[in-house]
Amino acid sequence: MVITFHRSRCCICQCESKCNVYIGRGSGSNTCQANENVLIGHCSGRNICKGDRNVIIGGCAGYSITDGCCNIVIGQGVELPSATSNNTLSIGAGTDRWITGDSSYNIKPGRGITDCDGNTGTNGQVLSSTGGAYVKWVAASGGGGGSGVSQAKATAISMIFG
Repeated sequence: MVITFHRSRCCICQCESKCNVYIGRGSGSNTCQANENVLIGHCSGRNICKGDRNVIIGGCAGYSITDGCCNIVIGQGVELPSATSNNTLSIGAGTDRWITGDSSYNIKPGRGITDCDGNTGTNGQVLSSTGGAYVKWVAASGGGGGSGVSQAKATAISMIFG
């Protein structure tokens, strides 16, 4: 059973879908055997038929998903790479993404990673942290001595082999 509210009317739809939460006009309106989805926003997840355990937030977000499972979609009009994607993440607005994640749980920034100073780095730079909450782009260094073995590695080898 699905309960959706539109203006002051309440609509109750009977179907084989169970344990779903739909908030927004037209959200999840084409579900037939979808279970445990959370769809928030006008027409969010509208075409999910058999997809389970999706979290979709934003007007028209996840609109084209049909059978995808375990996806997270956040943002106005955000879609997944495929209508049948599983275990993916997409956060953005429209066709732009701040971050995406694939089914192997790898994440990818949309255009770049900004450090605490607001810089996105340049060729040859790496993100560095002092161990606190501060992250900054710095020039990549080879580390270690001329032998290619860092002091930390040399100490560890010495401790193991004497």
